[in-house]
Amino acid sequence: FGLLKTAPLSNRSGTQKGMRSVQTSSSSRTSKQQIMSRQIDVVVNKASVEQSPRIEAWTTAVDAENSFALSSMNLTADQDGDNAPPSGGEESEQETDETVPEKKTEGKKKGKKLKALALNIGCARSSAEVLSLVATNLGWAIHESRAQTDSDIIWVVSDDQIQTHLRRGISSKQHVAKILGMSDVCSKCATASMLRLAEDLTPGASSSFFPRSWVLPQDMAALGEYMEGRSEPLIVKPDEGAQGDGIFIASDYSDLQQRLRGMGGSVQGNAGVLVQRYIEKPMLLGGLKFDLRVYVLVLSLEPLTVLLCREGLARFCTAPYQKPSTKNLHHLTSHLTNYSLNKRSDDFVHTEEGGEGGSKRTISAVFDELEAKGGFGAEVLWERIENMVAETCAVMQPYLLNGLQEAVASDKPPNMRGYDGGDGCFHLLGFDVMLDSDTCPWLLEVNCSPRLAIDQVEPLAKGQMPENPRDVCRCMEDHRPHVHVRCHVDEAVKTAAIGGAMAIVIGSRRGKWGRFADALPALAHYRQVCGPSIGGPVAPSHVTREHVQGGEGG
Repeated sequence: FGLLKTAPLSNRSGTQKGMRSVQTSSSSRTSKQQIMSRQIDVVVNKASVEQSPRIEAWTTAVDAENSFALSSMNLTADQDGDNAPPSGGEESEQETDETVPEKKTEGKKKGKKLKALALNIGCARSSAEVLSLVATNLGWAIHESRAQTDSDIIWVVSDDQIQTHLRRGISSKQHVAKILGMSDVCSKCATASMLRLAEDLTPGASSSFFPRSWVLPQDMAALGEYMEGRSEPLIVKPDEGAQGDGIFIASDYSDLQQRLRGMGGSVQGNAGVLVQRYIEKPMLLGGLKFDLRVYVLVLSLEPLTVLLCREGLARFCTAPYQKPSTKNLHHLTSHLTNYSLNKRSDDFVHTEEGGEGGSKRTISAVFDELEAKGGFGAEVLWERIENMVAETCAVMQPYLLNGLQEAVASDKPPNMRGYDGGDGCFHLLGFDVMLDSDTCPWLLEVNCSPRLAIDQVEPLAKGQMPENPRDVCRCMEDHRPHVHVRCHVDEAVKTAAIGGAMAIVIGSRRGKWGRFADALPALAHYRQVCGPSIGGPVAPSHVTREHVQGGEGG
């Protein structure tokens, strides 16, 4: 995947086709396409869910066509027969409690038990807790052994892990939760380089949502030329940095040069840093700056099919915002919204159940609060974010497909599943978005492996001791003695994002939406922003895009 560091795309015309501007549907929305209220719905609490008109209509259609009995959001029957194990593996012994009534004949026959779908979490690391929770709520079997080969979805977190599975070969009914090469295109410098190329080929493609950026050291001269006669703050991000490490704000170009000299070799060779215009007038809530973590499901690359979850995290600074100056730029908790940074502050406020207030909240709770103040339209903002997501994924697609072609030549896999850009692999991305004072969304970065843990650290006061002294932790999560507890906001948001994604992966590919009645609360948050319609209960976005295949080398 050296394309971004070595040469531009080999077929610009093909790429330009892949970057067609997003077309907005001219037809007005019908009541069936309206979403349910943005109140966060935890998957476990199915009884509290309000069905949208679209989901009600879909449920009725499923009931009529397939003789399903859907009552109180619980699946009581399924005749689709989608219970065969993936080829190449042994059948799972775990079965669901539901039974499948067979069609009536002259004599009564006993119903047969459904075999549960299976999720493999052997490589999931810190994501294992939430994945187990989601799988249990959906009635899936959980496989904890990496060696088990009959799982329907295999959750991995690194390129090494996905290559291990793809080189070994996956069956036609298996799906791996990572797209090979995504970590390369999601690096800060790579994302900036791709979006800048898109802007060069199609003016206006990314400048409306991505801050002006320079990749150092190669863009140092261009940055100097731009900053001549200007005095404005710049934010600097190491390409390989994570969780806010190494990020700083320079007051102007002179300050930037001085700070870079202090960094020494970090801007030499291939290390690189990303420099961006700093958003000086962000939207504030209670005087605090915040950003949004939006979860995006890339279902396939060929055709490019992308969905967005309209529930996510809003992460707040822990100190009041001040317009950047040399006197306050070192106050990082006023300017940087990174959770990993702010959670160490004494001013961090843990959010109670419900997702309102606190330093980490649900997006729906924040949007409700902004709408209550007036002058804010959540639907319009979501449409802008969906447009941003569709454009960004369209820019990424040709790089990923080229990388997969190179991987086939080196890996020599037993089959092409996972290498062809199809449904063998999917990916859950984290788009970090900031709103300015005019409610315009700006893309900060795309996270290849968004944090899916659902715990939070709570520092212990001096002399404080939990009921079980063994619960006291001194890990790197916090420099103070602390305990790990379940975060209600993380649980609500991430179970919705992951549960919906898992249901979409299986339901859209096998056409067996009926067995995902328990996932309707999570599916209600999803909107398809790109690709041919996947059907089922997932509502379409206002964004429509005709998938155009790039030329050779595209």
